[in-house]
Amino acid sequence: MLQWKTKIQRKAIFAQVHNTVGLVDYLPVHSMVEIGVARGNGALAFLQANPDMHYLGIDVDECLAAQSKLQQFPHAKLLIADSRTLDELPGGLVDLVRVDGGKSATYSDMQLGWKHLRIGGLLLVHDYINKRVKYVRAQCNRWLTENHQTCAYYDIESEGTRLHIVVCKSK
Repeated sequence: MLQWKTKIQRKAIFAQVHNTVGLVDYLPVHSMVEIGVARGNGALAFLQANPDMHYLGIDVDECLAAQSKLQQFPHAKLLIADSRTLDELPGGLVDLVRVDGGKSATYSDMQLGWKHLRIGGLLLVHDYINKRVKYVRAQCNRWLTENHQTCAYYDIESEGTRLHIVVCKSK
């Protein structure tokens, strides 16, 4: 289980969320799922920060650029699937879930990721506020309203015009 040592450490972690890769420097992230891989730049950054991490990327497209980037990491896998059609994910529970897939699927991607997240793990949602995809915020807010009893806390961090929402699982 991921643990927060101090309030200062938690602040430092959230200060790094705009560069979500910074999380692996602060937390023992041994496994993660990323819903929405695209070109694989996020995946590559996370895996370069922790090459031994077990990584599962899910994307509806073939992501040839991502596949070539992930080949060098023995614990990295790419699942070509529409996340909205998945009830389960291969493997067990994970430390970190990053949602950055099809914006209209944010709610269902949060549900899927949360189901596979360890207690104390983090759920990151990209584009919480992005003028081009306004409905992501509404889906996140709906999800938080329905699931707040299982959240230790959540925080919102800025990356220019985009914000990320970070949720810690408590139950």
